[in-house]
This record gives sequence, structure tokens and C-alpha cells, in this order.
Amino acid sequence: MFREGKHNYRPRKGRENVIQTAVDGKPIYARDIPKYCTPEFYQALSLWGTFKIMGLPNGSIGWANEPADFVEMVLALEMEDSAINEEQRIQREAEAKAKQRNTKR
Repeated sequence: MFREGKHNYRPRKGRENVIQTAVDGKPIYARDIPKYCTPEFYQALSLWGTFKIMGLPNGSIGWANEPADFVEMVLALEMEDSAINEEQRIQREAEAKAKQRNTKR
């Protein structure tokens, strides 16, 4: 499904105006996500997933032997993945602190 770019994301009714994320400070609404989910995006996502499981396409020779487009795609998706994980970690910590404050009362 992702490899062919055929995923048809649609937000649930009533959630079209929910801000999902921000790109360069610009809010991205749920209703606009399909504009960004091009076949090229899904191909990159599929390649990244394959890389995460299987490693480098040309084996363990090194990054210098990989096409520049592939390296840039992996770096972009890895940085985004790291940013999402960090946001989730901060959110979990904030929730844990709030829970501790509430149990002390």
C-alpha cells in the first residue's frame, strides 16, 4: 500500500481542522495531509522502512557508495523520527509529573 502510494488518508468527520503538526512553523491541518502524501513520499517511506530493517542497499560498504538522494531521504526521515520520539518523550514526562502532583494532593 505505501510502496505504491495508494494510502488514502482521510481525517475523521469533525477533525478536519485539527492541527496535526507544523512544518517550518506553518500548521498542517488534518484535511491537508493528503496533499503531502504523494506517491514519492510513500516510496521514500517504504525505502526508509526497508533500510531500518535490512540496512544499506549496497551492503555494509558504507554511505559513500549510496546514491545522494537515498542518503538525503534517510537523513530527513531519521531526523523527523527523532523529533517525533523526542516530542513523545517530553509529553510522557509532563504527563508523569502531572500525575505525581495529583497523587500528592
